This record gives sequence, structure tokens and C-alpha cells, in this order.
Amino acid sequence: MGLIMVVVSLGRLRPRLPQSGMWRLGDSKAQEKGGQGVETLVFWFVVWVALFVLGLTLVVTARLVFLNALAVQQQDELAEIKRELRELRWRLEKSVPPAELAGPATPAPRGRTPMNDDELKDLLVRRYRLDRETLWQKASGLPEHLARTPQTPTGTNLLGLVKHVALVEAGYFGDCFGGPFPDPPAYYDYTNPACEPDDDLWAFPGESPADVFALARRAAAHADASIDRHALGDTARVAWWGEGGRDASLAELLVHMLDELARHLGQADIVHEQLDGSAGYRAGNSNLPEHRTAGEWEARRARLQAAADATRPRQHE
Repeated sequence: MGLIMVVVSLGRLRPRLPQSGMWRLGDSKAQEKGGQGVETLVFWFVVWVALFVLGLTLVVTARLVFLNALAVQQQDELAEIKRELRELRWRLEKSVPPAELAGPATPAPRGRTPMNDDELKDLLVRRYRLDRETLWQKASGLPEHLARTPQTPTGTNLLGLVKHVALVEAGYFGDCFGGPFPDPPAYYDYTNPACEPDDDLWAFPGESPADVFALARRAAAHADASIDRHALGDTARVAWWGEGGRDASLAELLVHMLDELARHLGQADIVHEQLDGSAGYRAGNSNLPEHRTAGEWEARRARLQAAADATRPRQHE
């Protein structure tokens, strides 16, 4: 830009410069005119150089201000990224499976062959038994009246969840494979007119927690023995699936029962927390931010409640 200004100035001054014929030795007037032209050229050259330097200074200053603002923004973003990385690291540490589900100590080599049926069955069965034991933990260690207390309008309670899962697994892994559950309670037969369809979802007045857990362990042992006898591809007859029932493999039934357990474990989490305030996945692995204090949990809940209240429809006055 400065060079362009200098060129334009030279063009404007050109008519003022003496013609070449006037620059004869001894021509004082021509020399005087030439001197004035050179002085004018130098003056405008200095002016345009000054303007150029001023403009360049302003551009550099503006760029420095912009870069400084950008650096501040990047520092804020870097701090946020570091915070998110710390949170992600904490979540990854918490998501490490418990010892009973941990894989081999050395990583498997790349390109290993796909998991075979025996390995897959072992994985599904270990996961299933772990979740079943976790459900038992959720319903243990409470006063009996709390373990019985319904916490939802439909009556969901901890002892009822244990009882229900026990009878369901006895049916899928026992009856469906031709191995009926021995000495079942009367309410195990859904066609019994003396029983209601959901009698397996609560502990009767005559059933103690010890009775419920004894039934659960007996059903688990019966189911486990049936699972151990069969391969993933072995089929069972599920009489209550569809009209007339249908066949299902052990693999499908294991996945179905994992889904069943996951649903009822989620219910047990919430019910137990409502009863005594305790929360978490299982003993030794809560899967919760344990560094939070009770006051921080309360503040977090208040923040969530405020966000929910802000979306509440306003009543017309």
C-alpha cells in the first residue's frame, strides 16, 4: 500500500519536474526549479512513508490484540478439555469390570480368532450370575419392613423383585428344558385359581426374607444345573411365547434373562435409594462419583430440579 502511494505521488509531481532540456549546465532557473521539485518529492515521500508506517503499526497492533484474545479463549478451552479429560478418566476407572469379569492379564494379540461358543457361553453365564447376585445384595441388609415396603403405585418392592426373578429363571432354565422346578410354591402355577398372577411380586405375610432368599437360591441352583448341561445352541420350548409357544435356544434365553435382570436391577437401585438413601451398582463398585459429599449431592439435585422447574408450563392467570 505504501509503495502504491509513493508511485501515485511521483505521478502527481511529474508535471512539476523540469524538462530534460532545462537541465543545462549554468541554467540557474532550471536548477532552482529542479531543486524545488526534489524537495517536494522528498516531502511527499516522507509523508507517505509515515502514513505507511502508521497503517502498518495499526494493523500489527490489531493483530496482536486479536491473537491475545484468541490465546485467552484457547486457554479457557484447554482448561475445559482438561476438566473433561479428568472426568472421562474417572469414568473409565469406574467402568473397569469387577475381578470376576476381568479378562486375561495380557491383552489378546491382534487378529485373534472370534470367540467360540464355549467362550461366549462362559461370558454370558458369568454376567448373568453376577447380576443375579447383585440383585440379592440390593434386597439384603435392610430392616424387614423396608425390604417389604412398596415404593411405586404398582407396589414395586425389593423382596418381590428377588422372588419374581427366582421363579422366572426357574421357568426358563428348568421347565422349558424339560426339567421342572421341584417342590414349587402354589403361586408358581399361574393357572391356579387360588393365586393371583402377580403373587410372585411380593412376600406374603407368612413368608420371611429368609424364606424368599431360600427360594431364590434353590431356583438359582436348579437353573444353573440346567444351564451347565446344555450348549448355547440347545433349544427349549417356551410355552408362553406366542400362540402355542415356540422354541428358543439357550443363548436366546440367557440374553432374555440378562434383559430381565437388568430391568429389575434398575428398579432395585431406585427403590433401595428411596428407602435408605444408599445408591450404587454393588458392593466394592458403586459406579458413582464417590468424591462428592452429601452437600454436593444435594446441590446437584437442586440444580437438576431447577432445570426441570424452568420447563414447567405456566398456569394461566
